[in-house]
Amino acid sequence: MKKLISSILIMLFIHSGIGLSAQINVTKFDKNLYVFWFFIKAEIKKDKELRRPVYKVRRASKDIKSGKIKKYENEVWKNVNNGNQLAIGPFLELEDAVRANEMYNIGRKTNEQMEQEIAATVDTTDNTYFWYILQFSKSNRTNKYLIKRQSAAVAEGTLEDFRYFMWTVLSNQQLSIGPFTSHTEAEESKRLYRLEDSYN
Repeated sequence: MKKLISSILIMLFIHSGIGLSAQINVTKFDKNLYVFWFFIKAEIKKDKELRRPVYKVRRASKDIKSGKIKKYENEVWKNVNNGNQLAIGPFLELEDAVRANEMYNIGRKTNEQMEQEIAATVDTTDNTYFWYILQFSKSNRTNKYLIKRQSAAVAEGTLEDFRYFMWTVLSNQQLSIGPFTSHTEAEESKRLYRLEDSYN
């Protein structure tokens, strides 16, 4: 039953742009704010089971990077244009970045393996988590990431919700970015990727 409800919410989120959390007015982070982030490898491959293109995502490494928000913004820009990896952040706390990094440890896992991992998810913090969808393609000419405009709002839920959402939307060529422990972090991350929107 939970999977059915989650699937319905996912489809609403993707197709109608209905957000799963209230819209909040968010200002930009202070340029001197110190933040944390990490990198993931994301590419589009043909799935043998689904027989169509899907995102293949994995952690670039367990390493967590840090610096002022301007440095993170530069990393987003540089890596979108290089087309090698994507920056996930900015996180205000190191432990949040470490937790999020673990969520992207999904390379070479079957549906059955991921379902078991998702069902076994334990969150001792009892936090509410926030995330949003990023959609991209790759330029055949330059190999850079082409970020596509998304109207959907920031979603919220449990850590298990995020993991299920992230795994499920990969088959729709949608990439979940998070999980953040504050709506503000998710909105700032979304704003910085919108600066790289290839349709601007």
